Amino acid sequence: MEQVENKNIAVEIKGIKKSFQVGENNVQVLFGIDSKIYEGEFVMLVGPSGCGKSTLLHSIYGLEEPTEGNIIIDNEDIWAHTKNWRAQFRNEKVGFIPQQTFWIKSLTVIENMAIPAVIAGESFHSGIERAAKLIELVGMSRWADYRPYDLSGGQQQRIALARSLLLNPKFIIADEPTGNLDQKAGD
Repeated sequence: MEQVENKNIAVEIKGIKKSFQVGENNVQVLFGIDSKIYEGEFVMLVGPSGCGKSTLLHSIYGLEEPTEGNIIIDNEDIWAHTKNWRAQFRNEKVGFIPQQTFWIKSLTVIENMAIPAVIAGESFHSGIERAAKLIELVGMSRWADYRPYDLSGGQQQRIALARSLLLNPKFIIADEPTGNLDQKAGD
């Protein structure tokens, strides 16, 4: 594993290209992206709306398969594995804060937050206990028993942040994490 200043490569992006079929047109969105992200680094993707930031993040997260190239995370080429393997990998190692939050409508905030723990094999009760600590951390304890869609976009984003931390991930991928937050919460 390559090192820089005693840091291992955490994510390596090699020649990532992505195109979409739009009607009869093939639209190229990503054009051979190469990058290395080292352990402990904080990296931001900056660019205008529609330039492919979310597409790249979804490819790194294992949701959007690139047309060409490799994404190596924690020494694993994630697209060389099955969909189920990628799902388990995400649950065990990657926290994700989506640009658009998604919730199970019939569950409360705290129940929604506990789901990743249950998927990882923990008891629902254990997941609830862990979620309660994180909800407190982001200042949302009083809304734990609300339905997520009854909350503002900013409140939902804070809960998504807390949920991304639930399983102590090695990596966090955040797509516009402050987009729905007010100035005070965003800071």
